[in-house]
Order: sequence, then C-alpha cells, then structure tokens
Amino acid sequence: DDIIYNNRAVLTVTGFASAVLWVFFSSVMYILEKDNQMLLSPRGDHYYRSIPASMWITLLNLTGEVPLVDYTPWGKVVSGVMGVVAVGSFAIPIGILGSGFEDWVSSR
Repeated sequence: DDIIYNNRAVLTVTGFASAVLWVFFSSVMYILEKDNQMLLSPRGDHYYRSIPASMWITLLNLTGEVPLVDYTPWGKVVSGVMGVVAVGSFAIPIGILGSGFEDWVSSR
C-alpha cells in the first residue's frame, strides 16, 4: 500500500504515457490497415474499421500478443516498434514497484 502511494507520481505519469501511446498506435494502425481486406473478424467486421475499434487489437499487440499476421509491410514495422516501446512502458513501473518491494522487505 505504501509502495504504490510513495511512487504515485511516477506511476501516474507512466500510466498516462501508456494511455497516450495506446491511442497513438491505435490511430497509426488504423491509418495503415483500414484498407487491408485480410483483417476481417469471424463476424465479417474489419478489425481496423475505426480508431476505437482498432484499440482492442492494438492493446493485444502492446501486451505482446500478436493475434493477426496479415499486416501490410508498414503495419508490420509499426507492430514491431510497438513491441519495443511497450517493453519500456511496462518495465518502468514494474521496476519501480520491484524496488519498492525490495526496500519494504529489507526494512522489516
């Protein structure tokens, strides 16, 4: 409880930055993949029919799960960049929390 409270400023900034990256990459993937007819859901909807619709697949890409492989070449490049950026955006808060837990355990 104190670990999160003591690091609330950094965790808030990284959470906000992650949300901005999510919207940014969703928008970029929408622009790149909206005309790719290989990306249809089983119901026949296009995964990238709008920016809000593309946020689900982009979130999966940001967490390391790549459910679609039929991207255009530029979509593949952006998807790879997403993976690298996502590691950094998740590693910062995890490192902060890990350090906080280590300090907490050593103080007891």
